[in-house]
Amino acid sequence: MPAVSLKQVRLRFGDILALDDVSFAVEEGEFVSLLGPSGCGKTTLLNVIGDLLAPSAGTIEIGGSSPAAMRLQRQIGFVFQRDTLLKHMPALANVRLPMDIAGTPRKEADAKARAALKLVGLEGREQSLPHHLSGGMRQRVAIARVFASDYRLLLMDEPFAALDAYNKLVMAEELLRIWQEAGKRTTVIFVTHDWQEAAFLSDRVIFMSGSPGHVKAEIKIPFARPRSPELRFSPEFVQMTNRLYNLYHQPEEDDSGGKAALPRSNTALPDPMAGGRETL
Repeated sequence: MPAVSLKQVRLRFGDILALDDVSFAVEEGEFVSLLGPSGCGKTTLLNVIGDLLAPSAGTIEIGGSSPAAMRLQRQIGFVFQRDTLLKHMPALANVRLPMDIAGTPRKEADAKARAALKLVGLEGREQSLPHHLSGGMRQRVAIARVFASDYRLLLMDEPFAALDAYNKLVMAEELLRIWQEAGKRTTVIFVTHDWQEAAFLSDRVIFMSGSPGHVKAEIKIPFARPRSPELRFSPEFVQMTNRLYNLYHQPEEDDSGGKAALPRSNTALPDPMAGGRETL
């Protein structure tokens, strides 16, 4: 049974069709990115999966249950673009908060929160208030919070979008390390505009297009795990990012009127390691 299953999901906002015929499955422990241009419905779809919006048609199952049932069982964790930390609480209390709400015994919750902060590299900062932490550190606290609570499904909506380019790379590497080193691999659905981020993090990329939002292509990322930062400099990685980049420019339909095939565009990102090369 897939961890997440969507079948012919549609969403309307009045007369506006926001999502149409969205169907795909995510396997247990898989890391899947939703990639595509602004306005194509990535965040809207993430909110539907997380039971923050109700679909107008179609079915969604998480582990065989409805999103509403899984949310009420506290099996779905969210990480948003902003860290959503409570300003008056130190890092440890912020990480512990969902467990406190769930009634987890304080000693157990404290131990899990401390272990999660250590995992994200913030051991020794347990009593730091959010305004004493950098933007990257605050996002680490937010990530520690979802891993400490042991959710079945983790939904991440561009969690590093507000960071500068260098810290965005560092946090992507940290997220991958944390996810790979956690006791079990949580199923992740990750929204991004960044094709390089998607290629580095994901097992599979679902590329969406808009008007209305729908799945344009699904791309399997072939790189073995665990992955290291050096992967970004390999010719295979550059080739994959070119392939994802080209999806932004690929015509929507093929000659038969069906869904577009994989990209055949000659447009390619510059390759800093070579003077030129054949593109996909």
